[in-house]
Amino acid sequence: MMFYNRRMYINRYPVPQNQIAANDSEEVQKDSETKRDDNTEDNKKLILDAFKSINDTLMENIKELNRLISKLAERVENLENQIFALESQIESEKSGRNQIPQSEISNITTELELLKRNSSVIQPEENKEPSNKPIMPGCGFSAITPEYLRSLYKR
Repeated sequence: MMFYNRRMYINRYPVPQNQIAANDSEEVQKDSETKRDDNTEDNKKLILDAFKSINDTLMENIKELNRLISKLAERVENLENQIFALESQIESEKSGRNQIPQSEISNITTELELLKRNSSVIQPEENKEPSNKPIMPGCGFSAITPEYLRSLYKR
């Protein structure tokens, strides 16, 4: 017998001769052989039962994995279908955005021309007004204009 220190365990007390003689008797040997046979058969049955139970649990796990794989495959197919539908929707929206009707283009160009005309007419009038000039140039109050004072009075 080996203990943790890896040295052989030595029995300090010798085995009595009576015990050695008893082990040599034929009856004891036959009984021990039948016990060994029974033990080996029991051990074989236990081992087979253990393997069967392990095999059953493995088969159940494999079936469950197959079910989960099939569910995942269905989900992947659903996601692929959704992606395809979204891509087609995006493409249709892009094509719809890119195709502006000719009437809208003409309306936009006319509005731009009107804005350009109005802005060119308004700008010279603002530049001609003398009220934009400061009252006292060179002073600290040079930014105060009559227009600013009028707007303060109105508030």
